[in-house]
Amino acid sequence: MFRITLLLCFLSASLYAQSAAENALQITVKTLQNAQLGTSKATFLSKKPGLKTKSSTAKRIELLETVGKHGLEKVTYAFTTGEKQLLYQISLDFSDSLLRSFVGEQMFGPPNYLPYKDQWILGVQGKFLSLAWASGKKLSYAADLPGSEWAGSQKFKLPEHFEMRKNLPPPNEWPAGEGAKLCSELKVQIEAGTTNFASIKGSETNGEYECLEPLSPAAASSIHENADKSRFVINEMAGDMSIQSALDWRTGLIKVLEDPKTNPIRLKKGFDRSILGEKAVIWDVLDQNGNPSGVQVGILLKGELLYKVYLLVLKSK
Repeated sequence: MFRITLLLCFLSASLYAQSAAENALQITVKTLQNAQLGTSKATFLSKKPGLKTKSSTAKRIELLETVGKHGLEKVTYAFTTGEKQLLYQISLDFSDSLLRSFVGEQMFGPPNYLPYKDQWILGVQGKFLSLAWASGKKLSYAADLPGSEWAGSQKFKLPEHFEMRKNLPPPNEWPAGEGAKLCSELKVQIEAGTTNFASIKGSETNGEYECLEPLSPAAASSIHENADKSRFVINEMAGDMSIQSALDWRTGLIKVLEDPKTNPIRLKKGFDRSILGEKAVIWDVLDQNGNPSGVQVGILLKGELLYKVYLLVLKSK
């Protein structure tokens, strides 16, 4: 009887710990869903209004979000100073190191910046490197954006053995919750498609427009304008890879888009279209009545010896 009671107590404690860890992960994902590195302070505050300035120096502006739920105590957002004021670092404070460890590995996978303990190389997006590190109850991740204290830092110098891995892993290797986060961000771009993406169109550079609502896993997000003034969003998800790696990436993206557990957006397979001289796999976005909404989502592979994978949002023909 004593052994049974002891076992039940152990199982109860184990289930409680599991539940507490999962709750910590859920509140973290929810808190960070509108916080992407590289976002301007103005855009960030439009999504998270009311946050107070924690500190401000000549080189760093910090905003504080007090959470106090499920083990996530607070989040500190660091921005560069100057004209752009870009979000370059996010630091999360947990109630204990076990929750921090669980959330860190669920978000980023096992630490991969060997021989350093509790550090991750998250990837390269354009010219910038993203890292994460943990200590005690705190988990931080950042990018070496211009104007930040990490720009030119030795800490952000990519090791030689990581030189060839300049893409995130394919979607089938993503940590839990990342597919749903991608679809949540994609939904914003889709909704903007009803107004020819005017609401998310930024400044123009070399014939392309800045996308004000980029996808966080994308190396770059921009808006292309055709000769007839119609537009579509181009999200570069991965690049400079073999055709087989690009096909694997496309397969992973298709699974994310077609899984109702990951993607609440209603999609129906459409007819493939030629985009930028290549054939793209196309889905129609359906409205509440199950009819085509006039907006489509597509996946495009483009290249010759090395290929890029694009996730597109565009108007129907």
